[in-house]
Amino acid sequence: MQRKLFLDVGGHCGESAAVALGRDFAFDAVHSFEPDPECVARLQQEFAEAIEAGRLILHPVALGGEDGEVTLFGDNSRGGASVVAGMLRDDTRAIRVKKIDVARFLDAHAAENDAIFVKLNCEGAEVEILDRLHHSARIGVVRSIMADFDIVKSSGGYFHKRRILRLYRAKALPLALAEAVMIGNTHGERIRNWLAYFPEAWRAPPPRPRPQLLKRRVRYWLKDLRSALYGRSGGYR
Repeated sequence: MQRKLFLDVGGHCGESAAVALGRDFAFDAVHSFEPDPECVARLQQEFAEAIEAGRLILHPVALGGEDGEVTLFGDNSRGGASVVAGMLRDDTRAIRVKKIDVARFLDAHAAENDAIFVKLNCEGAEVEILDRLHHSARIGVVRSIMADFDIVKSSGGYFHKRRILRLYRAKALPLALAEAVMIGNTHGERIRNWLAYFPEAWRAPPPRPRPQLLKRRVRYWLKDLRSALYGRSGGYR
């Protein structure tokens, strides 16, 4: 029997998990990866019922390309954090957090016939994760990866993004850019729009996905350009 799993990488305070746990979706389980202790405490409190039922599996760690530790900069509970030094204007708060290998996680938790949907909004760690997945035999269980390349908030980050895109396009791997599919007025609407491209993720026929508008494409292109030429892009939103 095929299971459908949602990996919420960069769980924050549960904005994406709340959508994936909704009745519209057919996910058998949602795995949320969030290393910041303050956000973990909020997730434990606000999703206690889903955690108790086993529908939400909370991993109080960062996901990465290997097992170990990483420094988390910034106050994630207020909406801003990074694993890249210097990305934030204020990174005086710095804590060491545990990190686990994404390929090892898939080896342990994913069967060969599973369909896995991965949301990457992890403040710079997306490059390390995507590099590891690209070289992993378990990439075959991944139905879609939606990546928000926060790395372009740092100087030269665009070149990391471009390299990853070339790797994934060369092998026709299932990578979707946030700027192309995360369309909507709220975070929930944006997650739903991405998943609207995949009817198997829904219990009922999904809505028709909204396409990317030209002005949005230009706006993101300018942020990429700023990262390539001048450094910090200031973020997407």
